[in-house]
Amino acid sequence: MCCLGSLATFAAEADIERAYQKVAGMNAIERDRIERNFENFEALPEERRQHLRQLNSELQADTKSGGDLHAIMETYSMWLKTLTPGQRDDLRRETDALKKMQLVKKFKEEQDARNEAQAMYVGSWNERRNRTASRGPALSSQDLQGLIEVCYKDLPVDLQRDAQTQTGLSRSRRILESSFRQAGGRLRWPAEPQLVRLIDAVQDPDLKKQLESKKGTEQRLTFLSMFYRGLGNMVGAEIERNLPAEQDLQAFFSEMDSTRRDELMRLPPEDARKRLTYLFIQEKSPELKALFEMRRDLGFPLGGFGPGGGGPGGIGNGGPPGNGPPGERPPGERNSGERNSGERGPGQRPPRNDGPVK
Repeated sequence: MCCLGSLATFAAEADIERAYQKVAGMNAIERDRIERNFENFEALPEERRQHLRQLNSELQADTKSGGDLHAIMETYSMWLKTLTPGQRDDLRRETDALKKMQLVKKFKEEQDARNEAQAMYVGSWNERRNRTASRGPALSSQDLQGLIEVCYKDLPVDLQRDAQTQTGLSRSRRILESSFRQAGGRLRWPAEPQLVRLIDAVQDPDLKKQLESKKGTEQRLTFLSMFYRGLGNMVGAEIERNLPAEQDLQAFFSEMDSTRRDELMRLPPEDARKRLTYLFIQEKSPELKALFEMRRDLGFPLGGFGPGGGGPGGIGNGGPPGNGPPGERPPGERNSGERNSGERGPGQRPPRNDGPVK
């Protein structure tokens, strides 16, 4: 018994020595924290101190037996720091173990839903537009409206009446499509007499001087580049005004069933963002869907200038990827041999996708 007592005393002294060396190796801030913790512990009622000693013994025994209760406790402690002060206070006040566990589950599910939706969030149109430097001058919205009215006056009476059934950008689209057909297709638009009238209607003195300084094919291509850049900017500005807000995307993502959410989460982040926005537009925003289709359908047919080509200011091809227009195919469907209306044909430049789904 004496030997056992001596061994126990030696072990206790060895533990104290190890603890002393550990504390001695700490910096002043760590030692101060240890001292304050000890003072706080000593100030607790004896029943509470005994409970904590028992908890410490159980954690040590669990660790020695290969358990992971200590790791779970550390994870929980780190997770508490991610909660709001109010949520932490709710957990601290709740004394019923079952109700406290239900609160933990509720807070965690809310965090997961918020984080998943945030991962899908589509950044602002301005950020993408600023990343894509302008490649040349563009007609202003005011000039574009004046040129569209010139095209309207050049139409036959029946096509003018048809255009008058629409308003805003829809009316402009109807006028331009009718004007394209009257010229024999967009590749032939505008014909020479109409091109002269359109250039004469430009109000910006610098752009007008630049156009009048050129002749023949060079003048026509310069006009088209200015026109389609301006058109892309005008439609793009309207798209920006109609983009879904972050809370709208988060709410839409939360409304999805688990299967659709899992499908999105399995995609790479960029593809998931595009897909979520595409689904939102298809199911929740027919106005925005129509704007993307307009941006695609009114694009310069040879690419490189306007909404349907690699135009400036973030005006690219189509819209969000999905199973149909507008825009590209969803990920994994690129090599199916069939093209949709947003993809390139033989000899054309690759489509861009610089719109608000990037």
